[in-house]
Amino acid sequence: MFKNLMFITHSDESAVQLEQVRKACEAGVEWIQVRIKAHSKEEIKELAKEARAITSEFGVLLCINDHLHIALQCKADACHLGKKDMPIASAKALTQGKLLIGATCNTIEDVYSAYEAGADYIGLGPYRFTTTKQKLSPELGISGYQSISDQMKSKNINIPLVAIGGIQVEDVKALINTGVAGIAVSGALIHSNNWKATRQSFQSELQTNKQNTHVTNS
Repeated sequence: MFKNLMFITHSDESAVQLEQVRKACEAGVEWIQVRIKAHSKEEIKELAKEARAITSEFGVLLCINDHLHIALQCKADACHLGKKDMPIASAKALTQGKLLIGATCNTIEDVYSAYEAGADYIGLGPYRFTTTKQKLSPELGISGYQSISDQMKSKNINIPLVAIGGIQVEDVKALINTGVAGIAVSGALIHSNNWKATRQSFQSELQTNKQNTHVTNS
């Protein structure tokens, strides 16, 4: 079920969020995370329900940020939990494999904790500064991703890393070469004049460089 390109919504307005969900689906994105902070749980529940209807229409995976119970209620495919949200182990026990659980990480210690708790994938970042998230953790850059990836390999930790944070098409090759399994984007699509073409460019870079990495390592 894991897809290597995720789009994360960004707006304080539910109507704009839903417009972004539909545009992402129409552009061919296969995995969308709905992320909204400045709303009540009831408003987020309604947003999630409508986002589920749109993504189901296109056969697109839906991930809900922060709110596990809402993710379960709207029958999402995944829930992404931050460091201050419900503990990963508790979420895994509650969902019993019904949906993927992602964890936000910034350090190798974060990765160890998420892995031991049973996370299905890790959102690792930020790659660089981004305005789409407040209280940003320290930027990792390519060297940060490489260091964390190398330390994971040395301990035989095998869990998909999703790079996040201000990522552009030209960043994909270097990121994939560090060993990440996929990327998450927000502004790169939101500020694009052609969502489909931008999505295709990201997907092409992901596919090409993933293949090259496999050839190099074989």
